Amino acid sequence: MAMVGEAFLSASIEVLLDRIVSGDVLRLIKGKKLELVLLKELKPSLMSVKAVLDDAENKQITNLNYITFNLD
Repeated sequence: MAMVGEAFLSASIEVLLDRIVSGDVLRLIKGKKLELVLLKELKPSLMSVKAVLDDAENKQITNLNYITFNLD
């Protein structure tokens, strides 16, 4: 069940990153008078979070495969 939650979270962050980069979000932010600099600072942080989640998901899958292999 945890794998499903992690996969969902990873996919959600990926969609969020795609939308942040999209022109619609940039126009919205400019319309709200938020600084574009803040958005540019946020993107690397979200990319780092995504990388950490992807790595954790891969380690969990590898660990699960290892445990399953040793149970056989």
